[in-house]
Amino acid sequence: MAEGRLEKDFPGRPGRRSVLIADPGQTLDSEIVQHLVREGFDVMVARSVSDAASQMASTQVSHCMTELRFPDGTGFDILRMIAGHHPFCRTIVHSGHCDIATAVAVARAGAADVLPKPMTTDFLLAVLLDRDLRHSGCMETLQGPNVVREEHIRQVLISCGANVSRTAHRLSMHRRTLQRMLEKSPSLRALVR
Repeated sequence: MAEGRLEKDFPGRPGRRSVLIADPGQTLDSEIVQHLVREGFDVMVARSVSDAASQMASTQVSHCMTELRFPDGTGFDILRMIAGHHPFCRTIVHSGHCDIATAVAVARAGAADVLPKPMTTDFLLAVLLDRDLRHSGCMETLQGPNVVREEHIRQVLISCGANVSRTAHRLSMHRRTLQRMLEKSPSLRALVR
């Protein structure tokens, strides 16, 4: 079932910019949706691939932010639909399920940027709307690669029930390499004990 849409004025108005947020975890009252509405965008939220398809069929989409995993498909399905129906749409992928090989495949499929979860709302908006990041004030809040990597490992470790072997397999990493990383990080080490 589609989450719905928020429109500041009238839908489909000429020159009106519409944003599709395709993510099973987003709702109409989420922070990023509220920011986009305040900036004058028509915002549609889809929590499945089929919801996204119906939203795209009825409205011209200028911007899209999508997750990669859905109950009824993947973000690649959404990228294909956008390429076919909205070729000038600026699309970013914001996902907690993305490794380097997937990021390359997503970029080849048409995404302008790939961002790991979690990311601040200000930074997401700056990337989605293609703003100059040097002057946006959000570079100070950007996490370093080690922090992002540790957070990703933490999320995968939790999803694997703290099983080091399964986590290493999902991360395409040797088990001993992961164990060394866990030993160096007290916050990660606490999850497996």
